[in-house]
Amino acid sequence: MRGFFSTIYTMKRSSLTLEILLTLIVSILISGCKKEGSVSQFSSVNFSTFFKGKPVLTIVPNPSGVAPLCVRLDFTTILSCRTTIRITGDIEVSKSFDDYSMEHSVPVMGLYPNKTNPVILTLTTPDLRTASDTFLIRTDSLPRWLPEIVINTNAQGSDDPAMNFSALNIAGSSGYFSDPIIFDKNGIIRWFLNLTGLS
Repeated sequence: MRGFFSTIYTMKRSSLTLEILLTLIVSILISGCKKEGSVSQFSSVNFSTFFKGKPVLTIVPNPSGVAPLCVRLDFTTILSCRTTIRITGDIEVSKSFDDYSMEHSVPVMGLYPNKTNPVILTLTTPDLRTASDTFLIRTDSLPRWLPEIVINTNAQGSDDPAMNFSALNIAGSSGYFSDPIIFDKNGIIRWFLNLTGLS
């Protein structure tokens, strides 16, 4: 009798396992079909398509007044789109802004000092039409009080070894002040706050 109940239980368990397995396979097949049908391809269009007439971008240098290696790109598009910026160079910096809008104020941080920086701006619509253009942004040289940074050994295994944050403490005739800086793995300062005039 015990063997009979044991056999029924095993059969029920097997049929239940088979039912779950079949349901799982069907779900995977259906979801696979849905994914295949919903994949959209990016289609490249002319950059001017996003603007009424000639593209006009206003480049606002040092918009905060205390971050000289930053600019802001202000522009209006006729299509709602999200933006991505990429600063090219030996160590690139890129940032995506995923909110769709027609009015844009895009911060650009991580420019090389004393250089004409090529910055690639990419616009993408919700239906994945995309366009890119390159803009040149000139920066001034660093203040004389910022140190030259020499990299002896690059740290390995950190999340973002390309950039390093440091608080720089400087003593002057009027006292001490501290300015945060970010330098890349080559020792080039890519961002700093000039807080000397605020104390």
